[in-house]
Amino acid sequence: MGVTLRYDDLDRLAAQTIAQRITPWKEALTAANADLAQTRWKNYEIGLKTLGWLAGATEVYGSGGAQAAPASAWIFPGQLWVAWQAKSAAEPDSSVSTHDARHASSQLRLIAEKRGEQPPVGSFTALATPQSTISHAARAICQDHVYLVPLHAAVDLLTALERAWTQASSRGSAIDEAGVLATLTAEQCLPSQWMRRLTSQRLNTLGADGVEEAQ
Repeated sequence: MGVTLRYDDLDRLAAQTIAQRITPWKEALTAANADLAQTRWKNYEIGLKTLGWLAGATEVYGSGGAQAAPASAWIFPGQLWVAWQAKSAAEPDSSVSTHDARHASSQLRLIAEKRGEQPPVGSFTALATPQSTISHAARAICQDHVYLVPLHAAVDLLTALERAWTQASSRGSAIDEAGVLATLTAEQCLPSQWMRRLTSQRLNTLGADGVEEAQ
């Protein structure tokens, strides 16, 4: 007997959205690959926005040039918000600063103020950076919903989504929610799957450096 898979509402929402986007995806994928391969923050931000579109978020937007805004926000209404802060140009041997920790901690609040509603339970901020340490002061003020995400994580997710979209688009007009769910599951890129990867390292539990940062 075959195994009957159970999908939650978040996974189904992403699959429904992707099923409607299959046709125009190739050009977006090519651009995202180029943008996420760069460390220049503006390109990386554009790449994150496209990645959210490919991941099935129903609303995706960037900072719009506002310094305090998230680099990208992925909205799955009533299910999940993902705020991205991109520090792609940071020096790998530097530490996450109090400024960046405070900025990352404010991202969900800024989205909530913009939308006039509270974040769904489980929403989080992903700090994409090559850094691997945090200052003592930054760790003390960083909120629990902020996670350190290595730069390759976005590229890894894009690669998995490329495989899933390629398989789904090969079905042509016959593609539907069930077909998208099956391909996303096989490539480990359902939201419930990539969430676990992106939230594996809470920023305020990261090993602190030995530098006392000035306040």
